[in-house]
Amino acid sequence: MRMLLPPIYKCKRMYKLLFSFYTENKENYYIENYTKFNHAVTIFCDYYQIPKPERIRFRRKFKERVVGLCYPSGNIDVYYPYHYSGDVHHWVGVVLHELSHYTFHIKDEEKALEYELKMLKRCR
Repeated sequence: MRMLLPPIYKCKRMYKLLFSFYTENKENYYIENYTKFNHAVTIFCDYYQIPKPERIRFRRKFKERVVGLCYPSGNIDVYYPYHYSGDVHHWVGVVLHELSHYTFHIKDEEKALEYELKMLKRCR
């Protein structure tokens, strides 16, 4: 299956915004400014011409052993940068992975993972 990916300059812009959002908030228990995160999601949604997700929640912990969830209702949950123990590249990948679930209504993990890896490859 061929995947339609945004142009490289948009991929890099989203990656830089998510990267800087993570690094700014890694040391903060409470996030005060979501501007960079929202801008990255807006770039993503504008490219695919879809509405922004109704709710993107940042969680401190999950009951399951996951780092992000996308619900059938379109809500997305990801870890707070402060509570995430992995590195920044993996966190950005998780956000892109969950956005691919939202965008393409992909229930198949392999397809969402393939999208995440292709986007990260383009961004770096």
